[in-house]
Amino acid sequence: MATVEGLKLSEQFPRGGASIFVKALTIAPGQQVYFCGEDTNKLQVLFRYLTGEMKCETGTKWLDGVDVSHLDCRGLLRLGVAAGSARSRVFVSLTIEEHFQIRAAALQSPQSADYWLSRARESFSVLRSVPRTVCGNFSGGEQQTLMLALATMGSSRIVILEEPWTGLSGAAQQDVHEVFKRFKDGGITVVCLTQDKPKQYGESSLIVDLDNPKSFDMSKSSSVRPKLV
Repeated sequence: MATVEGLKLSEQFPRGGASIFVKALTIAPGQQVYFCGEDTNKLQVLFRYLTGEMKCETGTKWLDGVDVSHLDCRGLLRLGVAAGSARSRVFVSLTIEEHFQIRAAALQSPQSADYWLSRARESFSVLRSVPRTVCGNFSGGEQQTLMLALATMGSSRIVILEEPWTGLSGAAQQDVHEVFKRFKDGGITVVCLTQDKPKQYGESSLIVDLDNPKSFDMSKSSSVRPKLV
């Protein structure tokens, strides 16, 4: 059986000469981690490195003790690392159903797109109320909710989200927090990159202030604590 060690980022991550971390950071399975900072460019660069959109330079990342720095988005997806961003855009000429069909095909999921759509509608109340029409007619918040639902479908073990609450109504934000709670119970790691510190924290969550690289703030005490080495 493979050893489950979680995700580890080196202290030079993502770039030598501009280190974000002063110590290596290990993110345990089921943990919620929030990278917060005012510099949107830094957030976007970190997101792209974490998700494989950009290759690591001197920094490295390991998954269960294996260096995965060289893997792109598809390679990480095959290992159960999913991602979503408020900067992403839906296909305006497609319906919700067609978005889920494309995602299910990309995941090579044994479950049907209808199965995942049904689960998404259980989790995100907004998706139960929108009409069966092309997504170009959705509001910005509805499109963002759809992108979150697509990012969290499948059998992912790590979900990386950039600005997950942008443009969401209060009800939609609460839906996201409930999904995060279920992820924690299922041992799924959530990594969020956001300009603002979230108003709600899950147990064993870790706040990393990117404006202060020495800051590792455990918002709540827990037996599952991040490892700083």
